[in-house]
Amino acid sequence: MGEMKSLFTNKNFTLLMIGQVISFTGSIIQRFALSLYVLGITGSGTLFATVLVMSLIPTILLGPIAGVFADRFSRRNIMIVLDILCAIIVGMMLLLSKNGMLDLPAIYLGVILLSVFTTFYEPAVQASIPSLVGEKQLLSANSLNSLFMTLANMTGPILAGILYGTLGLDALLLINGISFLFAAILEMFMVIPQTIREKSSNVIQEFKSDLKEGFKFVYKSQYLGKLIFATLIANVFISPIFTVGIAYITKMSLKMSDQMYGLSEGVIMAGSLMAPIALGLLTKKLTVKNAFVSMLLLSGIFLFATSGSILPSFTGIFPDATIPFWIFTTCGFGIMASITILAIVGMTMLQNDTPNEMLGRVMALVTSMTMAAIPLGQLMYGLLFDRFADSSYIPMLLSAIVSVILSLYIKVSLAGYKERDESAPQNPDSTSA
Repeated sequence: MGEMKSLFTNKNFTLLMIGQVISFTGSIIQRFALSLYVLGITGSGTLFATVLVMSLIPTILLGPIAGVFADRFSRRNIMIVLDILCAIIVGMMLLLSKNGMLDLPAIYLGVILLSVFTTFYEPAVQASIPSLVGEKQLLSANSLNSLFMTLANMTGPILAGILYGTLGLDALLLINGISFLFAAILEMFMVIPQTIREKSSNVIQEFKSDLKEGFKFVYKSQYLGKLIFATLIANVFISPIFTVGIAYITKMSLKMSDQMYGLSEGVIMAGSLMAPIALGLLTKKLTVKNAFVSMLLLSGIFLFATSGSILPSFTGIFPDATIPFWIFTTCGFGIMASITILAIVGMTMLQNDTPNEMLGRVMALVTSMTMAAIPLGQLMYGLLFDRFADSSYIPMLLSAIVSVILSLYIKVSLAGYKERDESAPQNPDSTSA
């Protein structure tokens, strides 16, 4: 906790976090508010969901290109320009709404553009963090970043519902546009060390070369490929437990009410808030590599426990499903905390093992690949829960087995991994931007 507090004395890091929170929360509020607006004017659940789904497409398709931008141009300027562009798009939607011209095509276009801007914004932020803090503080910096993003993900939809319900869409658009401009102004005061390469006469060829270089670096890296592989497998076999499994098991297997399902979701999601705090204590006793392996193994243990909590032979012992429900929910909290720590540690290892001038490409590539794996896992687990409707513990058991095997794979694969122990920022001699 002491290292986290000391990070707030770092002006540039603090401005980066504030700007990112404002931008990220604003994007979430915008997306959910527009979804509610579409639902209100059409009454269509399909069109409502379409708005949410369309916001994911640019991240998957444009992520690697966004990474090239983050490495080739000033990351600070990228953030400033994108926040201003977000404010302009929101302002245009406000004008359309005021004149009764905000129809579905305009909403879809606005959502896609905002998502594109977010896709280009995130690699610039993630690649900037190692330049602003020492390597001893990098894990704490990533923990804080994870905490803020989790809070934004949790509070964004709530704020969207409150603001949309009480003030209406026009007022929400106005507030959001102003917040994007405020974030851009804050970011103007940041200084981010970065080496900016000279402009080439053949920009398209340079972009292709940069993109290829990013793929080649990951492929040839001794450890990064293994970390990415582990993340992909986790997103296919573990992440769907939260997006598909919780709802199915609490509602269909345990026959709990909507209120109890909501309570279970809230308790489990709280695990991601506790993770950064727990990580600060954990890393005093474990190395980063061992923390990664331990969290995979721990998530497997919790998954075995959740599988056992919904076994018919176990639930049949009790007069109702209350006790199995709470065992399932408590273990779900542990899984969420473990996976969140896993993500933070993995991010730190990736940042430590990637040259600063390639961070944008590598991190955007990882994000695109892992995001693409999520819907695959959701589809697969949807089919599994339907197939084993009377034995919902089987998909959970599969996740547990995969998690344990993955922890053993990482332990062996990273056997020679050496950790850095330096206090200076990674890129102290490069030019400031």
